[in-house]
Amino acid sequence: MLLDRKKLIKIELSKLSPYSNKMQQLLSGTLLPQVNEGIIKIADQFLTAENIIFHKKLHIDKLKIAFNKLLDTCEIAIQNTKFKVKMEQIQLHQAISHGLHITKKKIYPYLTGKTIKEDNPEFKISTIVNKINFDKNVIGNFKD
Repeated sequence: MLLDRKKLIKIELSKLSPYSNKMQQLLSGTLLPQVNEGIIKIADQFLTAENIIFHKKLHIDKLKIAFNKLLDTCEIAIQNTKFKVKMEQIQLHQAISHGLHITKKKIYPYLTGKTIKEDNPEFKISTIVNKINFDKNVIGNFKD
Protein backbone atom coordinates (compact mmCIF):
# COMPACT_ATOMS: atom_id res chain seq x y z
CA MET A 1 0.00 0.00 0.00
CA LEU A 2 2.70 2.51 0.98
CA LEU A 3 4.83 1.83 -2.08
CA ASP A 4 1.77 1.76 -4.36
CA ARG A 5 0.89 5.24 -3.13
CA LYS A 6 4.50 6.38 -3.67
CA LYS A 7 4.42 5.09 -7.27
CA LEU A 8 1.16 6.91 -8.01
CA ILE A 9 2.60 10.17 -6.67
CA LYS A 10 5.75 9.72 -8.77
CA ILE A 11 3.62 9.13 -11.88
CA GLU A 12 1.67 12.34 -11.28
CA LEU A 13 4.89 14.21 -10.52
CA SER A 14 6.38 13.14 -13.85
CA LYS A 15 3.53 14.75 -15.82
CA LEU A 16 4.06 18.17 -17.38
CA SER A 17 1.52 19.87 -15.13
CA PRO A 18 2.12 18.07 -11.84
CA TYR A 19 -0.31 19.88 -9.55
CA SER A 20 -3.45 18.27 -10.86
CA ASN A 21 -6.55 17.27 -8.94
CA LYS A 22 -5.14 13.74 -8.92
CA MET A 23 -1.94 14.96 -7.22
CA GLN A 24 -4.03 16.86 -4.68
CA GLN A 25 -6.07 13.74 -3.96
CA LEU A 26 -3.01 11.53 -3.57
CA LEU A 27 -1.17 13.93 -1.26
CA SER A 28 -4.20 14.84 0.84
CA GLY A 29 -5.26 11.19 1.11
CA THR A 30 -1.77 10.29 2.30
CA LEU A 31 -1.05 13.21 4.59
CA LEU A 32 -4.51 14.42 5.66
CA PRO A 33 -6.41 11.20 6.42
CA GLN A 34 -9.93 11.74 7.68
CA VAL A 35 -11.55 8.32 7.80
CA ASN A 36 -9.13 5.65 9.01
CA GLU A 37 -6.07 7.67 10.08
CA GLY A 38 -3.97 6.55 7.09
CA ILE A 39 -0.28 5.82 7.34
CA ILE A 40 0.01 6.94 10.96
CA LYS A 41 -2.43 4.17 11.90
CA ILE A 42 -0.26 1.65 10.01
CA ALA A 43 2.77 2.82 11.99
CA ASP A 44 0.78 2.51 15.23
CA GLN A 45 -0.30 -1.02 14.35
CA PHE A 46 3.14 -2.38 13.48
CA LEU A 47 5.90 -0.18 14.88
CA THR A 48 4.93 0.53 18.49
CA ALA A 49 7.05 -1.13 21.18
CA GLU A 50 4.04 -3.28 22.10
CA ASN A 51 3.42 -4.51 18.54
CA ILE A 52 6.89 -4.70 17.02
CA ILE A 53 7.71 -7.89 18.95
CA PHE A 54 5.04 -9.78 17.02
CA HIS A 55 6.70 -9.22 13.64
CA LYS A 56 9.93 -10.38 12.02
CA LYS A 57 12.77 -7.85 11.97
CA LEU A 58 13.00 -8.24 8.19
CA HIS A 59 9.36 -7.19 7.80
CA ILE A 60 9.72 -4.28 10.20
CA ASP A 61 12.80 -3.03 8.33
CA LYS A 62 10.95 -3.28 5.01
CA LEU A 63 8.04 -1.33 6.46
CA LYS A 64 10.40 1.38 7.72
CA ILE A 65 11.96 1.64 4.28
CA ALA A 66 8.49 1.88 2.70
CA PHE A 67 7.57 4.72 5.08
CA ASN A 68 10.82 6.47 4.20
CA LYS A 69 10.22 6.19 0.46
CA LEU A 70 6.61 7.34 0.65
CA LEU A 71 7.30 10.34 2.88
CA ASP A 72 10.33 11.33 0.84
CA THR A 73 8.25 11.19 -2.36
CA CYS A 74 5.49 13.27 -0.73
CA GLU A 75 8.06 15.85 0.33
CA ILE A 76 9.50 16.02 -3.20
CA ALA A 77 6.01 16.34 -4.70
CA ILE A 78 5.08 19.16 -2.32
CA GLN A 79 8.32 21.04 -3.01
CA ASN A 80 8.11 20.57 -6.78
CA THR A 81 4.50 21.70 -7.00
CA LYS A 82 4.39 24.61 -4.55
CA PHE A 83 4.77 27.20 -7.32
CA LYS A 84 2.29 25.48 -9.63
CA VAL A 85 -0.80 25.57 -7.44
CA LYS A 86 -3.77 27.61 -8.57
CA MET A 87 -5.21 30.29 -6.30
CA GLU A 88 -8.07 28.04 -5.22
CA GLN A 89 -5.59 25.27 -4.30
CA ILE A 90 -3.25 27.30 -2.06
CA GLN A 91 -5.01 26.59 1.23
CA LEU A 92 -5.19 22.86 0.56
CA HIS A 93 -1.54 22.81 -0.53
CA GLN A 94 -0.57 24.55 2.72
CA ALA A 95 -2.65 22.06 4.70
CA ILE A 96 -0.96 19.18 2.88
CA SER A 97 2.48 20.66 3.67
CA HIS A 98 1.48 20.94 7.32
CA GLY A 99 0.13 17.37 7.18
CA LEU A 100 3.53 16.16 5.97
CA HIS A 101 5.23 17.87 8.88
CA ILE A 102 2.78 16.35 11.40
CA THR A 103 3.03 12.90 9.80
CA LYS A 104 6.84 12.96 9.84
CA LYS A 105 6.79 14.14 13.44
CA LYS A 106 4.52 11.24 14.47
CA ILE A 107 6.34 8.57 12.46
CA TYR A 108 9.91 9.66 13.28
CA PRO A 109 9.93 7.99 16.73
CA TYR A 110 8.80 4.70 15.17
CA LEU A 111 11.64 4.80 12.65
CA THR A 112 14.40 5.87 15.03
CA GLY A 113 13.29 5.14 18.59
CA LYS A 114 13.84 8.85 19.37
CA THR A 115 11.55 11.82 19.69
CA ILE A 116 11.85 15.00 17.67
CA LYS A 117 13.31 18.01 19.40
CA GLU A 118 10.75 20.79 19.32
CA ASP A 119 13.46 23.37 18.64
CA ASN A 120 14.29 21.63 15.36
CA PRO A 121 10.94 20.93 13.69
CA GLU A 122 12.31 20.77 10.13
CA PHE A 123 14.04 17.60 9.08
CA LYS A 124 14.26 15.33 6.06
CA ILE A 125 12.87 11.91 6.82
CA SER A 126 15.25 10.26 4.31
CA THR A 127 18.27 11.61 6.16
CA ILE A 128 16.96 10.18 9.40
CA VAL A 129 16.14 6.76 8.01
CA ASN A 130 19.38 6.50 6.05
CA LYS A 131 21.19 6.69 9.39
CA ILE A 132 19.35 3.58 10.58
CA ASN A 133 21.54 0.54 10.07
CA PHE A 134 19.36 -1.74 7.97
CA ASP A 135 20.40 -5.29 7.21
CA LYS A 136 21.91 -5.37 3.68
CA ASN A 137 19.65 -8.30 2.76
CA VAL A 138 16.58 -6.19 3.49
CA ILE A 139 17.65 -3.39 1.19
CA GLY A 140 18.86 -5.83 -1.49
CA ASN A 141 15.56 -7.71 -1.54
CA PHE A 142 13.33 -4.65 -1.31
CA LYS A 143 12.02 -3.40 -4.63
CA ASP A 144 10.33 -0.09 -5.32
